[in-house]
Amino acid sequence: MKLTAGAATTGSMRLRQKFEYSLFPRQYDNKTFILSAKIKSNSQNARLNVYAGGYLAVSGTTYHSGSGQYETLTAIFTTPATITTEFSVHIGIDGVNSANTAISNGDYFEVKEVQLEVGKVATPFEHRSYGEELALCQRYYYLHAEGGNDFVGMGDFYEADQVDVGIQFPVTMRAIPTLDQVNGTNYYIVYTAGVAIYVSAAWILFRPSPTAATLFATPAVNGTAGNAARIVTNSSGSYIAFKAEL
Repeated sequence: MKLTAGAATTGSMRLRQKFEYSLFPRQYDNKTFILSAKIKSNSQNARLNVYAGGYLAVSGTTYHSGSGQYETLTAIFTTPATITTEFSVHIGIDGVNSANTAISNGDYFEVKEVQLEVGKVATPFEHRSYGEELALCQRYYYLHAEGGNDFVGMGDFYEADQVDVGIQFPVTMRAIPTLDQVNGTNYYIVYTAGVAIYVSAAWILFRPSPTAATLFATPAVNGTAGNAARIVTNSSGSYIAFKAEL
């Protein structure tokens, strides 16, 4: 990933990654970690910072030389006995403890192979398969259906003016999710009893859990209560997704 400043300013230009510090067991409390990343930059203010209720003291090669080449930066730090607020790492053009710094037009940083490990020694970057990364990402955001003619699910008409559809998530999400959607005129089609009925109204999330959810909506034309329904997308702009992000 690369970020480039489009104008001179005083401030910061950085990426921030938050961690689930409050999960049980509390694996981040009172431990020494090493953060490592390969960074390319033309600024000597490209650096690593760590926050855990306050910015932490870090040691190691924490800032870039500004050479324009990839350099491996490291930040060794120890977390508080109990982390009570956000735990995050910050990577970019930034001051010590994320203080404002001078940024010139054209300053950039590019980052890859970011890794957080227990201890004081950085090991080679762990490469995961696409499937492993996808499953981990889907704990936070799951795109269920998008575009034209994508299958949403099998459902039914709970009432003549209400169509329901149940959705099982491919992985257990981090928390009970919220619904992320786009709706519009004829964005979804309900096939039922030999007819096609459009849905333009927004879908409503009903009794979600980290593993599944039900959606319901009001169709443009009534169906028959109790009839089965097959729901698909009907527009290049339509999508249904679920969010459980930090």
